[in-house]
Amino acid sequence: MVVPRRLTWSLVVVLAINLAACGQGTIDRQRDPLVLDWKRGTYHGVRLGDGTTRLIRILGRPQRRGRDEPGLPIGAEACEIGVLTNHASPDIGRRIVDFEELRYEREVFGITGDRVVDWGTTDQRAQTPEGVGVGDSRERVKRVYPRADCFIQNEGTEYAPYPICAIRVCKGRLLGLGGSPIKSIWLAAETKQSLKHCERP
Repeated sequence: MVVPRRLTWSLVVVLAINLAACGQGTIDRQRDPLVLDWKRGTYHGVRLGDGTTRLIRILGRPQRRGRDEPGLPIGAEACEIGVLTNHASPDIGRRIVDFEELRYEREVFGITGDRVVDWGTTDQRAQTPEGVGVGDSRERVKRVYPRADCFIQNEGTEYAPYPICAIRVCKGRLLGLGGSPIKSIWLAAETKQSLKHCERP
């Protein structure tokens, strides 16, 4: 059977488009990293202590936001990605301050007193300054961070258990790596001072 030249060219174009689309599905973290810098307190252009207005100016409007929203990226389940929950909220002031979660497809930002106090990401490009990121093993986490406390959250309770590693990287700052292999990275500031500075514990 002879295939018309026009049809042959169409098949080549379709094949090229499909191959390009397949290539977009794989992300090279080493070439295109998205660094969650626990020392500088920065991620995706946002800094700990930034106001809500600046965050939205940088990342756009969140898909969902509010005080009743879960601290999870859109579409994520806590037991699947592992969530850093064992941390305190920073004391912004003497009065009771409002709080909310700003949720994006692969990211979530915790806001207290109109300041960014914590965040989490499931982005495949995300990694720490030491090169540990989504997709890495818990064994690698322990090699890079010898002081990491790796445990099963909710073990022996009625809630769904999941693995999480917590590292005290600064005085008042907690880094979290959830899942096994790693599926999420978290950073939380627990004090007003740690919103601005990273002091070694």
